[in-house]
Amino acid sequence: MRAKIIINKGRYLCNVIIKSFISGKQGRRCPFCNSLETREIMNKFFFIKLFRCNNCGLMFRYPKDKVDNRYYCDVRYYDEPKTSTLPTSAELVQFKNRNFKGSIYDVSDKIAIIKKYMNGGSLLDYGAAWGYNLWQFIHQGFSGLGYEIAIERAKFGEENLGLKIIYDSKELGLLESSFDIIFANHVLEHITDIRSEFNRIYKLLKPGGYLFIFVPDCSDIDKEPWKKIYAFGKRHCIAFDKHFFYKNLSSLGFNIIEVEECMWDKYELMVIAKKR
Repeated sequence: MRAKIIINKGRYLCNVIIKSFISGKQGRRCPFCNSLETREIMNKFFFIKLFRCNNCGLMFRYPKDKVDNRYYCDVRYYDEPKTSTLPTSAELVQFKNRNFKGSIYDVSDKIAIIKKYMNGGSLLDYGAAWGYNLWQFIHQGFSGLGYEIAIERAKFGEENLGLKIIYDSKELGLLESSFDIIFANHVLEHITDIRSEFNRIYKLLKPGGYLFIFVPDCSDIDKEPWKKIYAFGKRHCIAFDKHFFYKNLSSLGFNIIEVEECMWDKYELMVIAKKR
């Protein structure tokens, strides 16, 4: 497994080098506001770079992925032991018996925060993987479904947890104004076409619905360059900070309630917003 990971990382770096030579100036265009007024702020291995948009403030990895090549869906992503790894039958029984409490999938702290605003309602788990978040929400009195473009994981959640997890974006598009809550837990940092994703989320929420976002906190990365360890690279193509959300959520149709470092993890940024 370790050798496979090293080989995949080597292949990724080779692809980055090739992309950096063919992308040109257009590759530095901001994926959120489409501005070319962007600048490099740091790099990894020289060729993997982090750019910041002077217009909207978004930070993004250069070279970028194609819009239809979301890395978190790519099979190579699952070569590494992440939360999207499918459990064995025995592991799944243990997780369900404990309602995932104390595991790497435990989101009870986040559910407690959401319950301060709505103690139930229709919820969309946006980037649901195989449904471990959604399962916990349903067992806390919420209704709803998940959206996950990795088909294997979506089907696993449906077959083994009895959940409804959509993997077809066209099917999801039929559900405009359907949800009281959208929960996006460490998803948006993987998505290249981030403007379109925010627009879709807005359409899916009911008027007055709540958006809860959790992403790696890359605030003040210029002053804390060690954050580049997790801010951008093979899996993360977008790096968010507080400034971006404060500057742009209103123009997307949201009222900001809170943009703060999580109390249980200083490397995680929590965003709570309400659709106007």
